[in-house]
Amino acid sequence: MARRRDVAPLWREVSRSVSAAQIQTLANLGIRFDSVVYASALVERAQKLAARGTQLGVFQRGTDGCTRYETIRKGFASLSIQRSDGVPTQHALALAYWHWFLTNPRTSERTALRVLGDEWKLAAACSQELIPRIVETEAPIAHPATFVFHGMVTMNGQAVKSSRTGSLLIDDLLAWLEARVANAAASWRRGRSSLSSLADHASEVAANVALGFFLTRPLAPRIDFGLEKIAPHRPTLGWLLASAENQIAHRGIATCGMKDDDDYRFAVIQAELFPLYVQRVALDYDVAPLSRYLLHLSQWYVERIRSARVSALVTAILREGALALGLRWGMDSSR
Repeated sequence: MARRRDVAPLWREVSRSVSAAQIQTLANLGIRFDSVVYASALVERAQKLAARGTQLGVFQRGTDGCTRYETIRKGFASLSIQRSDGVPTQHALALAYWHWFLTNPRTSERTALRVLGDEWKLAAACSQELIPRIVETEAPIAHPATFVFHGMVTMNGQAVKSSRTGSLLIDDLLAWLEARVANAAASWRRGRSSLSSLADHASEVAANVALGFFLTRPLAPRIDFGLEKIAPHRPTLGWLLASAENQIAHRGIATCGMKDDDDYRFAVIQAELFPLYVQRVALDYDVAPLSRYLLHLSQWYVERIRSARVSALVTAILREGALALGLRWGMDSSR
């Protein structure tokens, strides 16, 4: 590419288009980025870190011309840093990103929450110990960081790969869900569902259903996904939140004369538990307990019409809980 100056602009244009499409797809799920750091922008930094580490004797160049870091770890003896042709490996780029984060004035004083696949556990530990050894600073770099590792997502028992024929893409998943939202809304009009008028907000409901499936599951184990697991008849977080919100907005509430002491007592207890579940998210970096709590509360609420004071209390909990998880509430596209 360095010899073909006409190729570089075309490559950058294609790269920008692909990246913009990926970012838009994630935005359709409600996932937005303040800034995006591309691996290609870290190549030079990774090469400088590799050179510095080799100079200090932290990295070793083998007879095959590759540069490695000997970790002295069981089952992970070495970390590949640079190929024989000088191209940095994925591990080196990850190290360069961590170095960028620590030395960037906008991020250097912020607590880092690093979300990685669980296959990166040992590599992440190595990057933590390498930075102080190969970076020259007046004072040691001590940065608060927490690692959150997640397992692999499979579909019907098979690893998810975009290159595999018939792979389910996010855009296709959302389109499939939007069609199911429209069908659910139509069935409500015939009196068989609590999902009224949701067709007008199909994209928001679809995003909640897609994200909600994963939010209720622990990070570490492998998650097996399938379309049948998020169908409208399944009691998943996204569908139940939509049903609860629809019931509040369109099915009304019971009259004030209704005896609701037991319901109200139960709702008050749930309101007292809510901040504890939110606190657990901050302490454990795990949203699954809060997500499951909201799922069960929604399921309880839509079992039948509730009184005004019960509805008001449960609505407040579900709204704040959904927004805390990054889900939509109020059938509004904004967060």
